[in-house]
Amino acid sequence: MEETPLEVDWIVIIFGKTYPIKEELKAIGFQWNPANSAWYHLGLLGEERIEYMALLINDPSRPGVSIRYCLLDNPISLLA
Repeated sequence: MEETPLEVDWIVIIFGKTYPIKEELKAIGFQWNPANSAWYHLGLLGEERIEYMALLINDPSRPGVSIRYCLLDNPISLLA
């Protein structure tokens, strides 16, 4: 079966005090980037994942976590 390229033009980045939620981030598809000490997800997230992520990040018992949605100047081609 031949894989087709998928173009990704968004990246979601989560950084800050993420250690307590690292397993939850992995479970919803984020990957760790040690060079930037941040978690990232290529492409936009589905509504359910966004709601779940918002609960994790906005939990008052977990201060210091930030999120950024970035539009990439040059889309990345991935194999889907």
